[in-house]
Amino acid sequence: MTLSATDPNAAEEGQDTGTFTFTRDQTSGNLTVNYSVAGSAEAADYEETLTGSVTILDGQASANITITPVDDSEVEGDETVILTLTADPAYQIGSPSSGTVTIADNDTGPATLFSDDFESGNLTAGGWTAAGGASASTQAAYTGIYGAKLKAVASITKPLSTAGYTDIHVKFWRKTKGLDSGEYLYCEWSDDGGLHWYELGKTQATSWAQEDFTCPAGAANNPNFQVRFRTNASNAGEYGCVDDVEIVGTSQ
Repeated sequence: MTLSATDPNAAEEGQDTGTFTFTRDQTSGNLTVNYSVAGSAEAADYEETLTGSVTILDGQASANITITPVDDSEVEGDETVILTLTADPAYQIGSPSSGTVTIADNDTGPATLFSDDFESGNLTAGGWTAAGGASASTQAAYTGIYGAKLKAVASITKPLSTAGYTDIHVKFWRKTKGLDSGEYLYCEWSDDGGLHWYELGKTQATSWAQEDFTCPAGAANNPNFQVRFRTNASNAGEYGCVDDVEIVGTSQ
Protein backbone atom coordinates (compact mmCIF):
# COMPACT_ATOMS: atom_id res chain seq x y z
CA MET A 1 0.00 0.00 0.00
CA THR A 2 1.36 3.40 -0.97
CA LEU A 3 0.25 6.98 -0.46
CA SER A 4 1.37 10.04 -2.39
CA ALA A 5 0.23 13.56 -3.19
CA THR A 6 -0.50 13.17 -6.89
CA ASP A 7 -1.53 16.82 -7.06
CA PRO A 8 0.46 18.54 -4.31
CA ASN A 9 -0.42 22.13 -5.24
CA ALA A 10 -3.72 23.57 -4.04
CA ALA A 11 -4.73 27.21 -3.75
CA GLU A 12 -7.42 29.36 -2.19
CA GLU A 13 -7.64 31.30 -5.46
CA GLY A 14 -10.39 29.63 -7.46
CA GLN A 15 -10.46 26.85 -4.84
CA ASP A 16 -7.86 24.93 -6.81
CA THR A 17 -7.83 21.42 -5.34
CA GLY A 18 -5.02 19.07 -4.33
CA THR A 19 -5.15 15.28 -4.40
CA PHE A 20 -3.84 12.36 -2.36
CA THR A 21 -3.86 8.91 -3.97
CA PHE A 22 -3.88 5.60 -2.07
CA THR A 23 -2.71 2.69 -4.26
CA ARG A 24 -2.69 -1.08 -3.72
CA ASP A 25 -1.16 -3.85 -5.83
CA GLN A 26 -4.31 -6.01 -6.18
CA THR A 27 -7.96 -5.17 -6.77
CA SER A 28 -10.14 -7.80 -5.11
CA GLY A 29 -12.48 -6.82 -2.28
CA ASN A 30 -13.04 -3.58 -0.46
CA LEU A 31 -10.01 -2.41 1.51
CA THR A 32 -10.14 0.18 4.28
CA VAL A 33 -6.88 2.08 4.60
CA ASN A 34 -5.98 4.13 7.65
CA TYR A 35 -4.00 7.35 7.74
CA SER A 36 -2.98 10.16 10.09
CA VAL A 37 -3.38 13.88 9.44
CA ALA A 38 -0.76 16.55 10.16
CA GLY A 39 0.47 19.83 8.71
CA SER A 40 -0.08 23.52 9.42
CA ALA A 41 -3.57 23.70 7.88
CA GLU A 42 -6.55 23.36 10.21
CA ALA A 43 -9.79 21.55 9.43
CA ALA A 44 -11.48 24.89 8.74
CA ASP A 45 -9.00 25.59 5.94
CA TYR A 46 -10.48 22.94 3.60
CA GLU A 47 -13.95 21.61 2.87
CA GLU A 48 -13.42 17.88 3.31
CA THR A 49 -13.69 16.03 6.61
CA LEU A 50 -10.60 13.85 6.97
CA THR A 51 -11.85 10.87 8.96
CA GLY A 52 -8.59 8.93 9.20
CA SER A 53 -9.61 6.18 6.77
CA VAL A 54 -10.48 5.71 3.11
CA THR A 55 -11.97 2.70 1.32
CA ILE A 56 -10.62 1.34 -1.95
CA LEU A 57 -13.59 -0.38 -3.58
CA ASP A 58 -13.66 -3.91 -5.01
CA GLY A 59 -12.12 -3.95 -8.47
CA GLN A 60 -10.28 -0.67 -7.96
CA ALA A 61 -6.54 -0.27 -7.50
CA SER A 62 -6.68 3.15 -5.89
CA ALA A 63 -8.76 5.77 -4.14
CA ASN A 64 -8.33 9.52 -3.95
CA ILE A 65 -8.83 12.13 -1.28
CA THR A 66 -9.34 15.63 -2.61
CA ILE A 67 -8.44 18.75 -0.64
CA THR A 68 -10.64 21.72 -1.54
CA PRO A 69 -9.33 24.92 0.07
CA VAL A 70 -11.69 27.36 1.76
CA ASP A 71 -11.14 30.79 0.20
CA ASP A 72 -11.22 32.83 3.40
CA SER A 73 -10.09 36.39 4.06
CA GLU A 74 -7.41 35.60 6.65
CA VAL A 75 -3.75 36.33 5.99
CA GLU A 76 -2.29 32.92 6.81
CA GLY A 77 0.54 32.28 4.39
CA ASP A 78 0.84 28.94 2.63
CA GLU A 79 -0.37 25.98 4.70
CA THR A 80 0.12 22.23 4.42
CA VAL A 81 -1.98 19.09 4.75
CA ILE A 82 0.11 15.95 5.38
CA LEU A 83 -1.36 12.43 5.23
CA THR A 84 0.63 9.39 6.33
CA LEU A 85 -0.33 5.72 6.16
CA THR A 86 -0.82 3.96 9.49
CA ALA A 87 -0.39 0.25 10.06
CA ASP A 88 -3.14 -2.33 9.76
CA PRO A 89 -3.02 -6.16 9.39
CA ALA A 90 -5.03 -5.87 6.15
CA TYR A 91 -2.13 -4.38 4.19
CA GLN A 92 1.61 -3.78 4.12
CA ILE A 93 2.91 -0.23 3.98
CA GLY A 94 5.16 0.48 1.02
CA SER A 95 6.92 3.56 -0.28
CA PRO A 96 5.95 6.33 -0.53
CA SER A 97 3.83 6.23 2.60
CA SER A 98 3.15 9.93 3.02
CA GLY A 99 2.25 12.98 0.96
CA THR A 100 1.91 16.74 1.36
CA VAL A 101 -0.56 19.10 -0.26
CA THR A 102 0.30 22.79 0.04
CA ILE A 103 -2.55 25.32 0.07
CA ALA A 104 -1.40 28.67 -1.35
CA ASP A 105 -2.89 31.67 0.41
CA ASN A 106 -4.31 34.51 -1.71
CA ASP A 107 -4.88 37.09 1.00
CA THR A 108 -2.80 40.14 1.72
CA GLY A 109 -2.99 42.45 4.68
CA PRO A 110 -1.25 43.13 7.95
CA ALA A 111 0.82 40.25 9.24
CA THR A 112 2.82 40.06 12.46
CA LEU A 113 6.50 39.85 11.52
CA PHE A 114 7.76 39.81 15.10
CA SER A 115 6.47 39.71 18.67
CA ASP A 116 8.74 40.50 21.58
CA ASP A 117 9.12 37.13 23.39
CA PHE A 118 9.59 38.97 26.70
CA GLU A 119 7.67 36.14 28.40
CA SER A 120 10.81 34.02 28.16
CA GLY A 121 12.22 36.24 30.90
CA ASN A 122 15.32 36.75 28.77
CA LEU A 123 15.69 39.57 26.23
CA THR A 124 18.15 37.62 24.11
CA ALA A 125 15.57 34.88 23.48
CA GLY A 126 13.63 37.32 21.30
CA GLY A 127 16.75 38.45 19.48
CA TRP A 128 17.07 41.72 21.39
CA THR A 129 20.44 43.32 22.08
CA ALA A 130 20.37 44.98 25.49
CA ALA A 131 22.63 47.78 26.71
CA GLY A 132 22.96 49.69 29.97
CA GLY A 133 20.25 49.08 32.53
CA ALA A 134 17.92 47.04 30.29
CA SER A 135 16.40 43.77 31.45
CA ALA A 136 13.32 41.58 31.31
CA SER A 137 11.39 42.40 34.47
CA THR A 138 8.17 41.44 36.20
CA GLN A 139 7.84 45.12 37.12
CA ALA A 140 7.56 46.05 33.43
CA ALA A 141 4.77 43.70 32.35
CA TYR A 142 1.57 45.10 30.86
CA THR A 143 0.29 41.59 30.15
CA GLY A 144 1.75 38.25 31.20
CA ILE A 145 4.71 38.07 33.57
CA TYR A 146 7.59 39.93 31.92
CA GLY A 147 8.16 43.18 30.06
CA ALA A 148 11.28 45.16 29.21
CA LYS A 149 12.52 47.63 31.83
CA LEU A 150 14.99 50.33 30.76
CA LYS A 151 16.66 52.00 33.75
CA ALA A 152 18.74 55.18 33.56
CA VAL A 153 20.64 55.09 30.24
CA ALA A 154 19.55 51.87 28.54
CA SER A 155 18.41 50.44 25.23
CA ILE A 156 17.06 47.30 23.57
CA THR A 157 17.54 46.80 19.83
CA LYS A 158 15.90 44.31 17.49
CA PRO A 159 17.09 43.66 13.90
CA LEU A 160 14.40 42.28 11.60
CA SER A 161 14.29 41.84 7.85
CA THR A 162 11.11 43.32 6.36
CA ALA A 163 11.88 41.93 2.90
CA GLY A 164 8.64 41.32 1.04
CA TYR A 165 6.58 43.59 3.31
CA THR A 166 5.37 47.18 3.16
CA ASP A 167 3.51 49.52 5.53
CA ILE A 168 5.66 48.62 8.54
CA HIS A 169 4.14 49.43 11.95
CA VAL A 170 5.72 49.24 15.41
CA LYS A 171 3.08 48.58 18.07
CA PHE A 172 3.69 48.38 21.82
CA TRP A 173 2.48 49.35 25.29
CA ARG A 174 4.60 51.72 27.40
CA LYS A 175 4.86 53.77 30.57
CA THR A 176 7.62 55.58 32.46
CA LYS A 177 8.48 56.53 36.03
CA GLY A 178 10.44 59.45 37.44
CA LEU A 179 11.78 60.94 34.22
CA ASP A 180 13.03 64.50 34.56
CA SER A 181 12.78 67.32 32.04
CA GLY A 182 14.56 66.30 28.85
CA GLU A 183 14.47 62.59 29.76
CA TYR A 184 12.31 60.26 27.65
CA LEU A 185 11.52 56.76 26.62
CA TYR A 186 12.24 56.77 22.88
CA CYS A 187 11.12 54.50 20.07
CA GLU A 188 13.40 54.68 17.04
CA TRP A 189 14.03 52.84 13.79
CA SER A 190 16.98 52.35 11.46
CA ASP A 191 17.09 51.55 7.75
CA ASP A 192 20.82 50.74 7.61
CA GLY A 193 21.46 48.18 10.32
CA GLY A 194 21.81 50.68 13.15
CA LEU A 195 24.23 53.19 11.63
CA HIS A 196 21.60 55.92 11.71
CA TRP A 197 18.52 56.18 13.90
CA TYR A 198 15.26 58.05 13.36
CA GLU A 199 12.71 58.89 16.02
CA LEU A 200 9.22 57.43 15.81
CA GLY A 201 8.11 58.88 19.14
CA LYS A 202 9.05 59.65 22.72
CA THR A 203 7.13 59.82 26.00
CA GLN A 204 7.26 60.69 29.69
CA ALA A 205 3.75 59.29 30.30
CA THR A 206 3.43 57.46 33.60
CA SER A 207 0.34 55.39 32.74
CA TRP A 208 0.14 52.42 30.41
CA ALA A 209 -0.95 53.27 26.87
CA GLN A 210 -0.54 51.66 23.48
CA GLU A 211 1.45 53.19 20.65
CA ASP A 212 1.13 52.34 16.95
CA PHE A 213 3.83 54.07 14.91
CA THR A 214 3.89 53.88 11.12
CA CYS A 215 7.45 53.74 9.82
CA PRO A 216 8.48 55.79 6.76
CA ALA A 217 8.80 54.12 3.38
CA GLY A 218 12.46 53.25 3.96
CA ALA A 219 11.43 50.60 6.47
CA ALA A 220 9.58 48.60 3.81
CA ASN A 221 11.20 45.64 2.04
CA ASN A 222 14.40 46.30 3.97
CA PRO A 223 16.69 43.48 5.14
CA ASN A 224 18.54 45.98 7.38
CA PHE A 225 15.55 47.27 9.35
CA GLN A 226 15.99 47.65 13.11
CA VAL A 227 13.86 49.01 15.94
CA ARG A 228 15.20 50.40 19.20
CA PHE A 229 13.76 51.50 22.53
CA ARG A 230 15.98 53.62 24.75
CA THR A 231 16.00 55.87 27.80
CA ASN A 232 18.32 58.74 28.72
CA ALA A 233 17.52 59.08 32.42
CA SER A 234 20.03 60.11 35.08
CA ASN A 235 19.62 57.30 37.64
CA ALA A 236 18.28 53.77 38.05
CA GLY A 237 15.15 54.97 39.85
CA GLU A 238 14.06 56.60 36.59
CA TYR A 239 12.97 54.17 33.90
CA GLY A 240 10.72 53.21 31.02
CA CYS A 241 8.69 50.03 30.58
CA VAL A 242 7.82 48.42 27.24
CA ASP A 243 5.64 45.36 26.63
CA ASP A 244 3.65 43.55 23.94
CA VAL A 245 5.88 44.76 21.11
CA GLU A 246 4.74 43.78 17.62
CA ILE A 247 6.20 44.66 14.24
CA VAL A 248 3.53 44.39 11.57
CA GLY A 249 3.70 44.61 7.78
CA THR A 250 1.63 43.97 4.67
CA SER A 251 2.83 41.35 2.20
CA GLN A 252 3.73 42.74 -1.21
